[in-house]
Amino acid sequence: MWLRVLKLCFVPVVAATLSAGPAEQIYNVGDGVTAPRVVSKTDPAYTREAREAQVQGTALYGLIVDPTGHPRDIRVLSPIGFGLDEKGEESIAQWVFEPGLKDGVPVSVRAQIEVSFRFAGMPFDKKRDARRTAYNLAMDDLRNHRQQAKTVATIEQLAEEGFPPAIYLLGSWHLRGEFVPPDAPKGLALIRKAADHNVAAALFELGTLYEKGNSVPADPDGGFVMIRQASILGSVAAQFELGRRFESGVGMNPDRERARHYFRLCAAVGVGPCQFHLGSLLLPGETGGYSDPVQASAWLELAAENHVPEARIPALNAAAQLNPEQLLQMKRLKAQLLRRPQ
Repeated sequence: MWLRVLKLCFVPVVAATLSAGPAEQIYNVGDGVTAPRVVSKTDPAYTREAREAQVQGTALYGLIVDPTGHPRDIRVLSPIGFGLDEKGEESIAQWVFEPGLKDGVPVSVRAQIEVSFRFAGMPFDKKRDARRTAYNLAMDDLRNHRQQAKTVATIEQLAEEGFPPAIYLLGSWHLRGEFVPPDAPKGLALIRKAADHNVAAALFELGTLYEKGNSVPADPDGGFVMIRQASILGSVAAQFELGRRFESGVGMNPDRERARHYFRLCAAVGVGPCQFHLGSLLLPGETGGYSDPVQASAWLELAAENHVPEARIPALNAAAQLNPEQLLQMKRLKAQLLRRPQ
């Protein structure tokens, strides 16, 4: 029987108090502000994909609990994937809280919640999952320009503990002299170590360096193999790069079918530029021996909705070429392409 365990925690957020509007303040837990308390919750369910892959982990969410005890502005801080993050978010949105208090008055409070997914009787590496969560929180702080010194220290500690994504990130920093002192030999050594652990981003960067002979002996063939392996391991940067190469024929013979293959990989996970290029390669009149106007229109519309400005006009033109029945097919296809794991 598939089981899940739900674990909740409220963590003080080290950040300045934010103003959400002229009549509202959002407070952090601490300094006289109490944490909200869950009084009613709906448990999330495993997705089919997560059950089949036997995925376990802890998703961490940031949210605001308003003075009425309802959650809002829910966002995932440390994802798991396989549709579990969305299931957790959908569940939290239905929870009811006893609101946090300041001087006895209900206020809007910023908090964090952990939702842990487990299978009964299956081993689970708690230390690795804790490192993954710490890494994702550090990356969120980095993206939002928060606590830079603390973030760098966290990445250095995680790299020292052998967490492969942190090893790669620290290596890339040393290679570029970003956040840490420049040290190309150390950076390359760390990137190689991460690549040996099949970190897709490390393989892509190392492969690019070998192709160009940048900081390493030139090895175009070996570099290409690394980039292709990075694509297989899920690097959207590698998938997009290979798609562009086969589309344009830079350094190789053009191959529209292979270009569509690589663009399809990153388009399927919601990368707008990949959706745009894939849709363009499926338009009637494109060379390559294959076209699909309905699918092309669907991908171009998704790219436009994904804020790819150059997709807007082609999407309108592609839809204008469809008959009413094809338009209905295109709308259904878009819904399928956007469908979340069940």
